[in-house]
Amino acid sequence: MKLNHTAAIFGMTAIGLATVGCQRDLTPVSPLITHPLTHESDCPLDGIWSAHKTGEFIKRKTLYVHFAPLGTTLIEGKYPKEAQAMKKLMHDHLVKYVGTGLQDINNRAHTNWQVTETPGQADIVIETAIVKLKPTKGVVNAIGTIGSFFSPIPGTGTIISQFTKGGIGIEGRIVDTHTKHSLFEFKDTNKDNTIIFSFNDYGRFGHDEESLEKWAKILAKLIVEGAKDTLPKTGA
Repeated sequence: MKLNHTAAIFGMTAIGLATVGCQRDLTPVSPLITHPLTHESDCPLDGIWSAHKTGEFIKRKTLYVHFAPLGTTLIEGKYPKEAQAMKKLMHDHLVKYVGTGLQDINNRAHTNWQVTETPGQADIVIETAIVKLKPTKGVVNAIGTIGSFFSPIPGTGTIISQFTKGGIGIEGRIVDTHTKHSLFEFKDTNKDNTIIFSFNDYGRFGHDEESLEKWAKILAKLIVEGAKDTLPKTGA
């Protein structure tokens, strides 16, 4: 029986890419990460470190949360317009989702936790930085998706998309301004998700806003879940 060499090569390539795709690089790029990160199955992030597990968390009845501007130093030189746009997007998403989370805490624990735009007033600061940005190669990405329908070799579109898809990486931390200690540190990378016939998928940065929104939701949840286990129902 003759081996189809082309099919074998594509098959091995697909397996190799799948293996690489499952690996998580938890090596920090920015100075925001000061503790070793680990991947946890119940957390939708590549890596996280939590002081909350050691019992350290905010236990104040009145508390102000501030969002430091999104760090974009590593991408500004190559993508200046996108960097500025992302700063506003991340801030708006944090205001929306963290603000909602704080209200949930207030309703449950009778606290007064709120967002502040004044850094000096903050008890908690959320610091984030984009450490990786790769634009989608839209036309080739579309060809890869369409190619998966017509190619006799299974997985052809997937293999092509691995080399054409964009991605965005972030690192960040939540800091107690009084103790200067980190409460959480995290790192995550998102790649585009192919959605057939979606123009967003074929735009150069169509996936980035979705990623920023996802991360804002996760940061809000980290604060809410941390408070839920430490604040009594009647406040602290």
